[in-house]
Formats: sequence, structure tokens, C-alpha cells
Amino acid sequence: MHTYTGVSVVEDLDKAREPLPLAAVYYITPSPASVQRLLADFADKPLYPSVHVFFSNRVTPDAVEKIKRSKVGPRLTSGYVIHAAIQSFPMSTCLPGGTEDL
Repeated sequence: MHTYTGVSVVEDLDKAREPLPLAAVYYITPSPASVQRLLADFADKPLYPSVHVFFSNRVTPDAVEKIKRSKVGPRLTSGYVIHAAIQSFPMSTCLPGGTEDL
């Protein structure tokens, strides 16, 4: 456990995970695939007792309704859009003279 922030574990959504008796924090894109993965984590036997969801950018009303109507809804403690989508570009794209300027 990271004692300063209280973070216990960071896990990849695409890998199998074991249930934990801790609140989960999801940082996901609002894509249909990410929303579906969130819903799947709570569909049968929920992995976590509660969840905080942070989206990287705007969430569609349809996605919000799916989450509210699912088994995630009652366990949702908070939900935020933080407008912090991250894209990476090759170094030569970012520097006027390419990597020679480094």
C-alpha cells in the first residue's frame, strides 16, 4: 500500500482480477469498450464494494444511463469527467527541428 496516497493496488482492466474489499477507482476513457468493461466487473459477483469513476473526457448520455441502470449504479460513490485525455506523439512531431534540437 502506498501510505501517502492510500492507493493499495493498480490493475489493468484487460487482465483478470480478484475481488478486493476496498473501494475501486477507475480512470477510463468513455468508449463503449471501457464502459462495458466497467459494467462487466459488477455484473455477476462485484469485484469491489464501491466505485469512483473518472472519465478522461466527455461521457455520452447513453453511457451514463447504462451505468445508472446497471449493478454499478448502487455502488457508484462518485463520477467525474476530468478532461485529461492523453495522446503521445513521436518526438519529431513535437520539436521544430526534430530530435536534433535535444
